[in-house]
Amino acid sequence: ITESEFNNDYFVVERSSDGKTFTSIGSVKGNGTTQSQHQYAFLDKTSSNKEVYYRLAQVDKDGTVHYSYIIFLTGDGTPTLNVYPN
Repeated sequence: ITESEFNNDYFVVERSSDGKTFTSIGSVKGNGTTQSQHQYAFLDKTSSNKEVYYRLAQVDKDGTVHYSYIIFLTGDGTPTLNVYPN
């Protein structure tokens, strides 16, 4: 969920098995510039690891990239993830 956005083109969801080397697994279109709250969702259907790292890359319309904190998940493989704040 974003509270507001400025010049937001899209988000890239990235995954890693070691927390160092990340690979893009998909993207979600952003809402440009807005003062309204927006909710985004992405389901990782391809991960077979029970231990995995994720991060978001938020890409501005001018190409500037901002990275989220890295999140480490471990468990039974159930695909549930909430990443915030972003």
